[in-house]
Amino acid sequence: MNTKFYAAFGSLACSFSNMESAIRNLISEIAFQGNDQIAYAFMDRVQLSESIKLLQKLSRVLPSGEDEFILEMKNRVEKIRPTRNLFIHGQWIPGDFGTKTGKATVLDSKMTYTDTDNLTRWGKGSVSEYTLEDFNRLISEVESIQGIIEHIESELKSACDLENVPESSPLQ
Repeated sequence: MNTKFYAAFGSLACSFSNMESAIRNLISEIAFQGNDQIAYAFMDRVQLSESIKLLQKLSRVLPSGEDEFILEMKNRVEKIRPTRNLFIHGQWIPGDFGTKTGKATVLDSKMTYTDTDNLTRWGKGSVSEYTLEDFNRLISEVESIQGIIEHIESELKSACDLENVPESSPLQ
């Protein structure tokens, strides 16, 4: 068993999961004022791509300027989403991953379809290779996205705290 591969894969899978959870929590804060039970009832089967679209719609009610952070986060998530799907749903062969020139191989077994110049083609799968450095770059990107989410949450909390300051307060 290639323990370096499984350790790196586990770290990346956890990073993806934590990012998706943070996005769902952010939606819960914006749309359901943090009521997790109601949020869960509405979002139980919502996929990552749908969560991002919903978050972009909800950004209209955020404090000024936060919509730019939502857009940046959306663009970055959309950029890594196909890779995330490949990592989670692909069929992996650890190979010599973790050695100096080692790579793991992943098979994407979904069917593809192209229709060009009246020629229909069906294809099955593709093969990609990833190094430990590739895994580490993805983990860094996911952590960076989580940093954007934390910034938005902090700004929302600050905005809510200001809304709850009594009118006679100098902060109003």
